[in-house]
Amino acid sequence: ALPFPDVDSSTTNRVARSVKLYSAQTGSAKMVLSRHYNGSNMYLYGTYWNGSSFTAPSLLGSWSDPSSSSADSGNYSGGFMADGTFVATYNDKTNFPKYRSFNGASWGTQGSLPSLGSSGTYPSGVAVKARPSANEAMVIMIVTDGSTRTSYFANGVWSAYTTHATLSNNQNKIIDLDWSLADKTKAAIVFN
Repeated sequence: ALPFPDVDSSTTNRVARSVKLYSAQTGSAKMVLSRHYNGSNMYLYGTYWNGSSFTAPSLLGSWSDPSSSSADSGNYSGGFMADGTFVATYNDKTNFPKYRSFNGASWGTQGSLPSLGSSGTYPSGVAVKARPSANEAMVIMIVTDGSTRTSYFANGVWSAYTTHATLSNNQNKIIDLDWSLADKTKAAIVFN
């Protein structure tokens, strides 16, 4: 077993609160997304496995969260496209969810998905799945206003949201999606 690299060797106060692992559609590449907390701020890191070793973790984003309200929520996700590009989406407690792409060598600059509405409206749950054999993906989110929304990623751009439901107390964060392998133009979403 190989040791996982330290996300920040300058401090011992970045406790991992959540870790997710993703595999490339082909080949042996992997991506680890991990969220860490130091008592007042959240940090999201991406660490790439190239098939033989880990790269140094890259800080994708950080934000103030003194109450640790999002420490254990599933409000980040990612997926590998057919060309090996990895796209990560995450909540930084703003009404513009963020994303970054990794091309196998470096991370691109942070971008934003469309606005979710007024300030204080942000995703409490996020799931992303790349479309098989394509360089496209879909994200599903449960939002703090009770809505469940999706957005489609193609040609480096996120589409406007489709709202599937709005519930007054939708805080269970039960969401998922997956693409059909028989008809790769179709996906199914589940939410409560």
